[in-house]
Amino acid sequence: MSNTKEKNCKNCDKECSCRKYQEKALELEVDEELRQDRLREFWQRYRFIIYGGICLTLAITAGAEIYRSWWLKVRLAESDIFEQGVVAAYGNKVDEAATHFKQLIDAGKTSYRYLAQMELAGLNMRNNKLDEALTGLQNIMNSNAPQELRYIATLSYVGHQFDKQDSAVSLAQLQPLLDDPAFMGVATQMVCALYIKNGQNDKAKDLITKALAVQDLKPNVRTKLEALQSMIESK
Repeated sequence: MSNTKEKNCKNCDKECSCRKYQEKALELEVDEELRQDRLREFWQRYRFIIYGGICLTLAITAGAEIYRSWWLKVRLAESDIFEQGVVAAYGNKVDEAATHFKQLIDAGKTSYRYLAQMELAGLNMRNNKLDEALTGLQNIMNSNAPQELRYIATLSYVGHQFDKQDSAVSLAQLQPLLDDPAFMGVATQMVCALYIKNGQNDKAKDLITKALAVQDLKPNVRTKLEALQSMIESK
């Protein structure tokens, strides 16, 4: 009797397990169908947006590659023109050099147009065309050229206008250079020279003291400033 009961219990357990398994399988099947229905609905609703996003991504990638290739060709072409101008300038072929530089200045798309302006200004100075040279330097100072190139143009311009331009204008032009470690030494010397010219020796001393307090000042710049400081103090 007891064996029969045990068999019946085992059969019940098997039936319950089988029923639970079937119910779970049915539940999973229903969930899968629901997920597929949602995916189909999502695809039907957003497929054009997805297509558009893919196409846009491909277009941007292709456009970036085309632009990069075009820009490289432009840089190489302008580099070649600039090199021809420099070679002509050093060969004293003034007109030929000026033609190359003006071509870049008028139609250049890269930084070579600013370098060409600087080279042309130097060429004009060597050929005693000071007004044209100064105009070229001013154009660089007021342009979107790299900051280093604008500062170099400023130093050259102020140096050539030292005795002609109002000191207040020169001081204003040199002021930004005093905050740049790469140009601070030269700018300090020029500003001090302007102060001394105007009899403002105390301002020159204060400026040199401030510059000498900079820790990473280049040794050669420090030596020049110390010599200038000694000269001022001896007066």
